[in-house]
Amino acid sequence: MKKIFIEEVHNKLNKSIPIWFMRQAGRYLKEYRNVKNKHNYFLDMCLNSDSMKEVTIQPLKRFNIDAAIIFSDILIVPYAMGLSLEFIKKSGPVFLEQDTNKRINKLEEIKRDISIYNKVYEGINKVNKEINKNYKDKAIIGFAGSPFTVASYIIQGKGSKDFNDVKKYYFNNKERFLNIINIIKIETINYLKGQIDSGVEVIKLFDSWAGILAEEEFDDLVIKPTIDIVNEIRKYKREIIVNTFPRGAGVKYKKFIDKVNPDIIAIDHTIPMEWAREELQKYAVIQGNLDNVILCSETNELKNKVIKILDTFSKGRFIFNLGHGMLPEAKVEKVEELINIVKSYDR
Repeated sequence: MKKIFIEEVHNKLNKSIPIWFMRQAGRYLKEYRNVKNKHNYFLDMCLNSDSMKEVTIQPLKRFNIDAAIIFSDILIVPYAMGLSLEFIKKSGPVFLEQDTNKRINKLEEIKRDISIYNKVYEGINKVNKEINKNYKDKAIIGFAGSPFTVASYIIQGKGSKDFNDVKKYYFNNKERFLNIINIIKIETINYLKGQIDSGVEVIKLFDSWAGILAEEEFDDLVIKPTIDIVNEIRKYKREIIVNTFPRGAGVKYKKFIDKVNPDIIAIDHTIPMEWAREELQKYAVIQGNLDNVILCSETNELKNKVIKILDTFSKGRFIFNLGHGMLPEAKVEKVEELINIVKSYDR
């Protein structure tokens, strides 16, 4: 059975435009909350293969979407490398070791708990079996955090609105920072290879904080390590589809595509659509880029916003998505309305 997500990448455009959502399994879904309530800690849910499979599949049961993204987290790599991590309600990820240098020292030991990765792979295997049995037309997406974004959380110790402490650390400790990036890069390559062996067809790299960097730092901390990851993944399995998301990169998206050569480039909602169509779409599949907040609102503008995106990108290779992850406040009826608009669009 054909998968229109995969065919879109290979320039076999179908009448129906592929659609999926970043963070499509999440707190906005009652069935997700029911599973989450069975676990004391978020990471326990991520690393329980049955819960991981169930939550990954939930959006496919509810919505007419074209891909499943493995339920996990971008900080699995540092967690597997021994950095104690918790997810605090309304605060997000927090590393329990409060001293920055001690966190980095732990990372630099380059030790890993393979059992953590194996739990992810076990979950992917279960998802793969379920997809092959009941959802044969859906693509399977694995993912990891890109080195700069993962390093930012490690150095900051938690989330931040600007990660200024991370940039300060870089300027004061450039050589060590680059070594941190290299360690995470190598570990991420191996982690993604394991995901590929377990059955994912698409690899997504989330660089959620790429947009805070100036051009020179963007080149060194985002583009260069991403090139290495993509090249290694393609050497390992050429047919794997690479989906990248340097969120907030602005006009630097163009240089990113030129250097990294991804199959899919996810753009955030701040990117001018006509610019993206003219400057990016000829080189990669565009994925995006509806403002995720609109799904939390009562506005009647949703259809006009969605049609504008479709009119802009649908003549070329395009996958509909949000400009960032689904928010917990998203309204299920708005998500359903959005999907219906996309699926009824006359390409």
